[in-house]
Amino acid sequence: MFIQHPRSFKVKTWKSDVVVVTGLYWGWTGLVFPLMLFPFFFTKWMVVPLVLGWTVVLGYRFRLLITRQSIEVRTTFMGVGLLREVYAMDEAWVQYGFDMDRLLPPDVEIGSLSIGDETNAIPLFNTIKAAIAHVQGKTEVELAHCRLASPVRDAPAKTPVEAREAAAVIKRYRALGLEVLMVRGWKLEEAQRVTLYVVSEACIRVFDAYILTEDIHEFEALRPTTAYDDEMAFTMRRRFVWTEAPFRLWHRGTKVAKLYPDSIWTAKREIKRAEIVSVRGWLSESWAKLGVDLETTDGERVEVAVGHNPDSYLNPFYDGIDLMFDVEWVESISRILARELDVPLIDDNLT
Repeated sequence: MFIQHPRSFKVKTWKSDVVVVTGLYWGWTGLVFPLMLFPFFFTKWMVVPLVLGWTVVLGYRFRLLITRQSIEVRTTFMGVGLLREVYAMDEAWVQYGFDMDRLLPPDVEIGSLSIGDETNAIPLFNTIKAAIAHVQGKTEVELAHCRLASPVRDAPAKTPVEAREAAAVIKRYRALGLEVLMVRGWKLEEAQRVTLYVVSEACIRVFDAYILTEDIHEFEALRPTTAYDDEMAFTMRRRFVWTEAPFRLWHRGTKVAKLYPDSIWTAKREIKRAEIVSVRGWLSESWAKLGVDLETTDGERVEVAVGHNPDSYLNPFYDGIDLMFDVEWVESISRILARELDVPLIDDNLT
C-alpha cells in the first residue's frame, strides 16, 4: 500500500516567507529493508529483526526549512539531532541524486545530504522546488511543480473512461509549457490502453486508462508526442519509455539516452555519431538478460538499455510466446535507433 502511494513526507508550514517540510529520511522503501535482516521465514524470531529494523527506519527523519534567504536541512534519530546544513538560497543546491549508476530513479540531494528514495523522489523534489518558488514569489513555478507531485502508480481499471479526461490532462500540462507523450498500448475488446507522460525533470506518468478506440481521435487532435513503452496486457512494469525523431529514452522516469545531430548521449558516456558502426539488440542464451548496445569503430560496445527477465528462470510455464512479448521493447528501441543513426541493425538471438 505504501509503495503505491508514497507520502513519507509532509508540509508542516506553508507561509509566504517560510516553508517547512518533514519526513522519513529513507522514505517508504526503507520499511521493506528490515525484511532482509532475518534469515528464517515464518518463525517466532522474525519479529525481532523486523522491530529493530523498523525502529531504525522510522527513527531517522529530516526537517527542511526553506526561507527567502536560506535552505536548512536537519536529520535526527529518535528525536536527537544528528546533522545540520544551511545553504544560501539557490535552487542549485537541490537536485536529483542517482542510485546504482542511474539504473534506479533518483533520490533528492540537498547539498551533501541525500533524502528520500525512489518511491517519493519525484513528489518530494517537486514539493521542494515549489516551496522555493513560493517563498520567492514565483507562483507560476509553484503551480507547475505542485501539479507534477502525484504521478500515476496504479494499474488502470478495465472499464473505459471518457476521452475528455485524457484531453483535460493534455491541455493542463500544455498550458504549463510541458511536453506530453502519448502511448497507445494493449487493446481490450473495443477499448485501448492510453498512457500519458509529462516530460519535466523526469518522465512522469500522469494518465493511464482504457478509452474507447473510436474516441481516441478526440485528444489525438491535440497532437501529443508519440511515444512507446514495453507494457504488455495489464502489467505495471513500464520500465522504458522512448520516442523517435529525435530518439530519447527514459528508464523508470530517468533519462538514459538522447540523440543529438552530431552525437548520442547515454548514461555511460556520449559518443559521436561518426564513431557508431551498428546498433545491436541482444538476448542472452539463458533468456535472463537483454538489451540494446551501440558498437563503435574501435570495437567497443556501449550500453544504451539493459533489462532483466526473471520469469525465464522463475516461471516453469515460461515459453517462447512469453519471450516474444518480453523482447519487443529491445526490438523496437534498436530498430528506431538504427534508423535514426542510419547504421545497420544486428540482433543476437532475438529471432
